[in-house]
Amino acid sequence: ADKLAIKLNAKKDKVRLGNILARVRMICLFDLAKKLGALVVGTENKSEKMLGYFTRFGDEASDLEPIVHLYKTEVIKLAKELGVPAAIIKAAPTAGLWPGQTDEAELGMTYAEIDARLRQGKIKPTFKLNTPYHL
Repeated sequence: ADKLAIKLNAKKDKVRLGNILARVRMICLFDLAKKLGALVVGTENKSEKMLGYFTRFGDEASDLEPIVHLYKTEVIKLAKELGVPAAIIKAAPTAGLWPGQTDEAELGMTYAEIDARLRQGKIKPTFKLNTPYHL
């Protein structure tokens, strides 16, 4: 992926680099699923979907999206109910695309704040990529 990013001159543009890495990761997941006769299960939630905070043909691409109807804060509550280890629940949400990258730093607020604003209609849903989030 690094060589591809260099070839495409995307190393200095974190959004482009992140999109490239997410798409390469999805290629690998679909290839592995094909090899194993399996499906790719996505982790996109309602908050990300409403904000357009995903990579088209990257982390947004999957065969199943079982939590897309849940806000991020609801996903966290569900994880607690299911007994997911606290270290995982408390970890900063991140796509893991580069060191130090977190969703909330990129979005400029916590998911608790985002979800409250989405529910109140204070953030206009956008499904377009790389557009302002209307915060």
